[in-house]
Amino acid sequence: MLVKRIIICLTLVSLLGAACAPTLTQSREDYVKMHPDLDPKTKAAIVNGEATVGMTKEEVKASCGVPTLVTSGPGKTGEYCDLWGYKRYEVLFGKDGKVMEVK
Repeated sequence: MLVKRIIICLTLVSLLGAACAPTLTQSREDYVKMHPDLDPKTKAAIVNGEATVGMTKEEVKASCGVPTLVTSGPGKTGEYCDLWGYKRYEVLFGKDGKVMEVK
Protein backbone atom coordinates (compact mmCIF):
# COMPACT_ATOMS: atom_id res chain seq x y z
CA MET A 1 0.00 0.00 0.00
CA LEU A 2 2.85 2.39 0.85
CA VAL A 3 4.56 1.69 -2.46
CA LYS A 4 1.36 2.48 -4.32
CA ARG A 5 1.03 5.84 -2.51
CA ILE A 6 4.64 6.70 -3.28
CA ILE A 7 4.14 5.94 -6.97
CA ILE A 8 1.00 8.08 -7.08
CA CYS A 9 2.78 10.97 -5.33
CA LEU A 10 5.76 10.80 -7.68
CA THR A 11 3.48 10.72 -10.70
CA LEU A 12 1.58 13.79 -9.49
CA VAL A 13 4.78 15.70 -8.77
CA SER A 14 6.18 14.96 -12.23
CA LEU A 15 2.92 16.00 -13.90
CA LEU A 16 2.82 19.26 -11.95
CA GLY A 17 6.43 19.99 -12.81
CA ALA A 18 5.80 19.40 -16.50
CA ALA A 19 2.74 21.63 -16.44
CA CYS A 20 4.69 24.49 -14.83
CA ALA A 21 7.72 24.30 -17.12
CA PRO A 22 7.58 26.53 -20.18
CA THR A 23 7.58 24.69 -23.46
CA LEU A 24 10.59 24.94 -25.75
CA THR A 25 8.34 26.59 -28.34
CA GLN A 26 7.35 29.26 -25.84
CA SER A 27 10.99 29.76 -24.84
CA ARG A 28 11.94 30.27 -28.49
CA GLU A 29 9.19 32.83 -29.00
CA ASP A 30 10.19 34.64 -25.81
CA TYR A 31 13.83 34.78 -26.93
CA VAL A 32 12.86 36.29 -30.28
CA LYS A 33 10.65 38.89 -28.55
CA MET A 34 13.49 39.84 -26.19
CA HIS A 35 15.90 40.27 -29.14
CA PRO A 36 14.10 42.48 -31.70
CA ASP A 37 17.41 43.25 -33.43
CA LEU A 38 17.75 39.69 -34.79
CA ASP A 39 17.74 39.43 -38.56
CA PRO A 40 14.62 37.81 -40.08
CA LYS A 41 16.48 34.63 -41.12
CA THR A 42 17.76 34.03 -37.59
CA LYS A 43 14.35 34.79 -36.07
CA ALA A 44 12.69 32.24 -38.34
CA ALA A 45 15.35 29.62 -37.57
CA ILE A 46 14.94 30.08 -33.81
CA VAL A 47 11.14 29.90 -33.94
CA ASN A 48 11.42 26.72 -36.05
CA GLY A 49 14.03 25.14 -33.76
CA GLU A 50 16.80 25.10 -36.35
CA ALA A 51 20.47 26.07 -36.39
CA THR A 52 21.84 28.04 -39.34
CA VAL A 53 25.27 29.29 -40.40
CA GLY A 54 26.19 32.55 -38.67
CA MET A 55 24.19 32.00 -35.48
CA THR A 56 25.87 32.54 -32.11
CA LYS A 57 26.04 29.87 -29.42
CA GLU A 58 23.37 31.72 -27.43
CA GLU A 59 21.06 31.73 -30.47
CA VAL A 60 21.61 28.01 -31.07
CA LYS A 61 20.77 27.23 -27.43
CA ALA A 62 17.64 29.37 -27.69
CA SER A 63 16.64 27.52 -30.84
CA CYS A 64 17.72 23.92 -30.18
CA GLY A 65 18.14 23.72 -26.42
CA VAL A 66 21.12 22.32 -24.57
CA PRO A 67 23.28 20.04 -26.72
CA THR A 68 23.59 16.37 -25.80
CA LEU A 69 27.28 16.34 -26.77
CA VAL A 70 29.93 19.06 -26.66
CA THR A 71 33.48 18.58 -27.95
CA SER A 72 36.30 20.95 -28.84
CA GLY A 73 39.39 20.60 -30.96
CA PRO A 74 40.85 21.12 -34.40
CA GLY A 75 38.31 20.87 -37.21
CA LYS A 76 38.77 19.70 -40.81
CA THR A 77 40.86 22.73 -41.67
CA GLY A 78 42.98 22.44 -38.53
CA GLU A 79 41.26 25.48 -37.05
CA TYR A 80 40.11 25.14 -33.42
CA CYS A 81 36.34 24.73 -33.18
CA ASP A 82 33.50 23.49 -30.99
CA LEU A 83 31.09 20.76 -32.03
CA TRP A 84 27.65 20.55 -30.43
CA GLY A 85 25.67 17.36 -30.96
CA TYR A 86 21.89 17.21 -31.06
CA LYS A 87 19.50 14.38 -31.79
CA ARG A 88 18.87 15.55 -35.37
CA TYR A 89 22.18 17.16 -36.30
CA GLU A 90 25.60 18.48 -35.32
CA VAL A 91 26.55 22.15 -35.15
CA LEU A 92 30.14 23.21 -35.79
CA PHE A 93 31.29 26.57 -34.38
CA GLY A 94 34.33 28.49 -35.56
CA LYS A 95 36.79 30.30 -33.31
CA ASP A 96 34.58 33.41 -33.56
CA GLY A 97 31.83 31.48 -31.75
CA LYS A 98 29.48 31.45 -34.73
CA VAL A 99 28.07 28.48 -36.61
CA MET A 100 30.27 27.43 -39.53
CA GLU A 101 28.41 24.29 -40.53
CA VAL A 102 25.29 22.29 -39.67
CA LYS A 103 25.46 18.57 -40.48
